Amino acid sequence: MPGLLGIIDSGLDNTSPSYESPEDSFALAVEYFLNSDYKRCLQHCKGLLRSFNDKIIILKRIALCHWELNHKDKARETLQTIYDMAKTERDHSIAKYVDSFFCLKEGNMEKAESLCDSALSLAPYDSNLHHLYGDIQYGLNRFKKAVNEYTSSLSLLPNTNEVEIRKQYGVLYSARGHCHVHLLSYKKACEDFKKAVEYDPYSISYKIDLGNIYRQMEMKTSARRWFMEILTLHGYNSHALKCFMSTIGDLNTTDIKLRTQEFRILASQLQTICSILEQYDEEKGALISCLSTLAKVYFLSHRFEDALRYYQKCAEMGGERAKRHIALCLQKLKRFPEALRVYEDGVLGGPVNVSVYTDMADCYRFVGLFNNAISILLLGLKQYDHVNLHVALAQIYLQLSLPQKALNEAMRAKRLAQKSSVQKETLLANLIYCSIQRQHFSAVTARDQLLDLSKEFPNNPILLNELGLALKDCEESIEAIKCFERALKLPGVDYTGVLAAMVHTKFQVCDWSHINDVFEQLVRLTEQQLRAGLKTSVTPFHAQIYPFPPVLTLRIVERYAMYISDIVKTYDTEPFDFDNGSRYRKGTIRIGYVSPCFRKHPLCHLTYSLFKNHDTSKFTIFCYSLCDPDESTYLERVRDATDEGRRLVSLKDLSFVEAAHRIYNDNIDILIALDGHSRDTKNEIFALRPAPKCVSLLGLPGSTGAPWIDYTLTDEYITPFKYLSHFRERLFVFPKEMSYFITSHMEYFPEVLEIKTWPLEENDASIKLRNFTRTDFVLPLDYFLFINFSFLYKIDEATFRLWCRILAEVKHAALVLLKKPGEAADLLYAISDEYNVSSRIFFAPMTSKEHHMYRHVFGDVFLDTPQVNSHTVAADALFAGMPLITRSHTKFGSRIAGSLLNSYGAEISDELIVTSEEAYFERAVQLATDEEYYTDIRRKLLKMRETSTLFDTKLWVQHFEVGLEEIYKATLETRPKENIYIPFLNQK
Repeated sequence: MPGLLGIIDSGLDNTSPSYESPEDSFALAVEYFLNSDYKRCLQHCKGLLRSFNDKIIILKRIALCHWELNHKDKARETLQTIYDMAKTERDHSIAKYVDSFFCLKEGNMEKAESLCDSALSLAPYDSNLHHLYGDIQYGLNRFKKAVNEYTSSLSLLPNTNEVEIRKQYGVLYSARGHCHVHLLSYKKACEDFKKAVEYDPYSISYKIDLGNIYRQMEMKTSARRWFMEILTLHGYNSHALKCFMSTIGDLNTTDIKLRTQEFRILASQLQTICSILEQYDEEKGALISCLSTLAKVYFLSHRFEDALRYYQKCAEMGGERAKRHIALCLQKLKRFPEALRVYEDGVLGGPVNVSVYTDMADCYRFVGLFNNAISILLLGLKQYDHVNLHVALAQIYLQLSLPQKALNEAMRAKRLAQKSSVQKETLLANLIYCSIQRQHFSAVTARDQLLDLSKEFPNNPILLNELGLALKDCEESIEAIKCFERALKLPGVDYTGVLAAMVHTKFQVCDWSHINDVFEQLVRLTEQQLRAGLKTSVTPFHAQIYPFPPVLTLRIVERYAMYISDIVKTYDTEPFDFDNGSRYRKGTIRIGYVSPCFRKHPLCHLTYSLFKNHDTSKFTIFCYSLCDPDESTYLERVRDATDEGRRLVSLKDLSFVEAAHRIYNDNIDILIALDGHSRDTKNEIFALRPAPKCVSLLGLPGSTGAPWIDYTLTDEYITPFKYLSHFRERLFVFPKEMSYFITSHMEYFPEVLEIKTWPLEENDASIKLRNFTRTDFVLPLDYFLFINFSFLYKIDEATFRLWCRILAEVKHAALVLLKKPGEAADLLYAISDEYNVSSRIFFAPMTSKEHHMYRHVFGDVFLDTPQVNSHTVAADALFAGMPLITRSHTKFGSRIAGSLLNSYGAEISDELIVTSEEAYFERAVQLATDEEYYTDIRRKLLKMRETSTLFDTKLWVQHFEVGLEEIYKATLETRPKENIYIPFLNQK
């Protein structure tokens, strides 16, 4: 042992700076030690041994420095010197502190604990000893004891701003924080790490600890803030970067939707990190990873241009996976031809996985190249017999209206999923299978399988949504609503989509509990979708029939139309040429009607007599069917009107582009859409503009919002001048004496026309309907019958309560509604019980069209729904001669019954179109209690059927043809589009 003089002489640097006092020099030495600069600390301490009175404390620091510098022999020699020089209890406690410290570092925990315990008995108020004892307890995994020792050490530290003391506070709070982490007391740990940073704001490790505890607490935004502070204030730190990136994890679209502001901050942080990494050539890999993550954030935020830019930058730097992401961005930007080129040139040439084939198929599908889409998926199946490829094929067959082929692929996907036992694949295959079953085959089968599947995946929001839809279609709407409510509480849910489905189901089943709050929420979320440039979860039809404000309704349908227009712009086809003059012939105007409903369908019921009543000397009629043929009489009538079917053309199996070319090659002058935005309409055909002008007729009660529709048919009652702003397209307006609504009742129901007067018994005994009674149609006897055979979704709570008030006032009256869906009965009875009228409310079953028409004869008054009027059913009631009370609002769908009544003239419309709820009540009561007044109204309605314009199909067609001729002339003369108002043509 060299002793004290040996320690002084060994390695002393005579060039060491001198200070005003040994105390200042020692303070600097401690600062060096706390900053891990052990060599400089050692140098200063050796220089102080001659002049510093408290040599034991200097030797302690020298011993510790030697140990940290791995001079263990010298450390032990210095420790022996301390023991030799120790005279007081305090000196002995220091010696034992150093000895315990060495034992701790060597892993001899028992001896370290014994020495430190002995030292504490000599100096119980020494903060350093409690600190060391806490470290020993930590090493022995006694975290609660360690917390107590660190707390004691903190309480014994002086409350000063000296640097070395503040650093000791930082070390102790950090150490105690780590104990709390092990004890899973994350909030306490967080508070301690905050204190550590507060006392030593320059410590990178404390900030990493604080960031990591926030990450552990799922407070990722706060975690990233601390990692960013390290990277921006302290310079590039690979550990901090790794920690930052670990907070991002697997991003998904739902995260972006729920925390838009958070992800905006994240994008800014990633941009900053990329700027830092660009300064370090050796960090190219980290830069590519960061750029890719930034691109993904933009992609999920629907900022596809920004995502594309950063993925392209990744590709330029050699990022192997960037090209596929570039193609995906181009897909989202609807730049499908470019995306396909990237796939074909850059992606297919390398290793290809299943998702590449499915993404390419999506591209082909969006540009209408369904055969290419099928081919690329079949190519993928040669390499991978994978669930996703069969699911993608099923989706394409579904879009091509080939449900059986779609179902077959879904079944193959199910079988593969059963073999693989991969949960995600099992779920996907079963969901597509059940969706096809629900929409095209058996909702019951879909429901049963989804119920079984929900046992395996009880908290999957997509499954719960699909189960809710299946339950709704099985008329189990209450259970469906419960499914939607469960789905809405789960992470990862398409919240607005599920909410829209739930609202529609609540309206269908007349569940008005909390409906105003839920509907207001749907309105807000729909507005958010529109602001984000998304297609809304609310469909155009639901936007028109539910109480969305007219301005919002128009924005919804415009967004749907814009979505289709944007897709069509990407199709690899030239615009059709109508400007060369050769297409415009002398002779007939060629009209093309397009519909998926040329079969047994309500729309075909209405247009039953339309096609044959066209003037064939002026018009040639084509009907383009988008559905499978059936053997109904409706399709026969369409065949008769199209030259025995030679101009009845099936477009069902053609792509959008092929269908548009077929229409163009038929030289159609005016193309007529009969179905608005319904599911099977294939509006992409219209968006390709295969005819000079397009007209919307009947299918959607309002504007289509579509740039490819030039005119929408309406009438002066439905669309007075003040409501013109509700439409995007120009209007084709029938005169005030006419309704825009076409009917075929005269031809289809001649036996109803035989009824000439009222009461029914006063008619000739030979007529068919004299042989029927209410019992034949499951209608209650001995009541004055108010009826409404529309689907129940048209009823709102205020209207139903009004009907209950009417029944309460008219004791001999009953109300008959359609039993569709049946579950609504209990909900409606719960309200009618408040008025003591439940015993007089009945529900009639669904029946054939013929019986449905006949039973109107046995009703007394049709009570219309003001929010969204009855359409076809209202016409049925009027044809039966039944008085109909309605009230008109502002939207198209709320004015249709008024339009029907208006066509009878003021004598009828002034009596039956009311302007307030109270007037509605009074008129219903008057009709039910004033027999003479009622009989007079009903007789007038029966008599006026044959003189009213409503049921004169020939006259309706004549007015329609006047408008078609005007559209044709305006096209020939290249006049700008204007609203077309048809003058009234006197009846012949």
